[in-house]
Amino acid sequence: MPAVSGKLLRMLRATSRGFAHRRAKQARPPSASVRRVVAGICILLAAGCSDGGSAPSAAEEAPDGVYLRLRNASAVSFDDIVVSVGEPIDFGALPARGESAHLPADGIYSYAHIEATSSQGGFTYQPTDYIGDTPLEPGYYTYGLSITLDETGAQGGWFDIQLFKDRAPQ
Repeated sequence: MPAVSGKLLRMLRATSRGFAHRRAKQARPPSASVRRVVAGICILLAAGCSDGGSAPSAAEEAPDGVYLRLRNASAVSFDDIVVSVGEPIDFGALPARGESAHLPADGIYSYAHIEATSSQGGFTYQPTDYIGDTPLEPGYYTYGLSITLDETGAQGGWFDIQLFKDRAPQ
């Protein structure tokens, strides 16, 4: 093997130390500033995935009673509408295709006696009984009301009811 001069040997050793130094430098953990940037990005991503609101309160998750609103699915505006199971609940006027506010309605069932008046006459829903039915559990509900006009030519008609479970109002 040919003899390597001392100068060439020193250059080879310096070059190999430089490569070793560069490899070690690449294997170092990220600096504090890089860690801060990565942490900031993670926080922004997590905030973007949330709904932006606070956690729901206990009152929103479990209301202390039953709350009912009415949704008028008909083209008839009602001047006054009352829902009764025990104590009557007066919802007042309800426009065509309109909704009322949620009102307290403890002891109400999936259907109830309803009477309404309008310029087109009176409308009634009369349940026969509540046997086998249980009152609604605490929460927010909507009675979707549609009407059937009296076919005999008399004014008015009757209601059809559909019950909906609602989310807590915001």
